[in-house]
Amino acid sequence: MSNVIERPVLKFQVTDRYHRAFAKLGFHYFLSQFSRFTGREGCFADIRQFIAEDIDDSQARASSFITERKTPLLSTIANGLTPPDGWRAHVIAAEIRPGGCVAHVQTFITCDWKSPIRTIVLARSEAFTSLEAAGHLFLYHSDEKQDGYAGEAKALPVMPI
Repeated sequence: MSNVIERPVLKFQVTDRYHRAFAKLGFHYFLSQFSRFTGREGCFADIRQFIAEDIDDSQARASSFITERKTPLLSTIANGLTPPDGWRAHVIAAEIRPGGCVAHVQTFITCDWKSPIRTIVLARSEAFTSLEAAGHLFLYHSDEKQDGYAGEAKALPVMPI
């Protein structure tokens, strides 16, 4: 018997909680970067309800809040450059745009895999007319913990797209 599986096939179905976790990450990051918002504003009522209510309607509900972003969040990847070997990271960003607010979450990026970028619609409102953005990269240390930490968070220079 071999412990090696050639061409493994994995099939799974995510639940509503999986999608709601990404929404919660994006929403809390947005609130941490734009402190003038508390999250209790009426424009955020729909995303709060989506995060809080456990309803067995995952795909229909999730697709109204979460889409997959095709444009890379990191400029090195956007320019076709490959991160160095051993590179592991998460990226999170938030934007205020005319017409609404969004967050972007990309987890477990490696030099071998550019994981999906999830864009979460946090609010839709014509009251939003400006462009503002924030982003952070959490980059894991390539070896052991340094000073007790597995990695470090760095603010990213951002440009809303």
